Amino acid sequence: MKFNKKTFQNESVNLNNNEFDHCTFDNCELIFNGVGSVGLTNNEFRNCRWTFQGPAADTVAFMKALYSMGGGGKDLIVHTFNDIAPDMKFRH
Repeated sequence: MKFNKKTFQNESVNLNNNEFDHCTFDNCELIFNGVGSVGLTNNEFRNCRWTFQGPAADTVAFMKALYSMGGGGKDLIVHTFNDIAPDMKFRH
């Protein structure tokens, strides 16, 4: 489903298989489970919480485990985040 210029307030919003363009999310829980695409364009987020479920939660847990084992796992995660946000300069 596509949402355009919609305001979501004090609710849980499932991001999966949805597109959001110029929407406002105010005090919402944003849920991503990693099944299906998500479109986020020119939105505003105010006091929102992000929740990862299913395969997305599994991926986050796997990345945490890689990082905590140190060595090459930690390097992989740091390099991944530097690829995503090169201006942040993540370090070990």
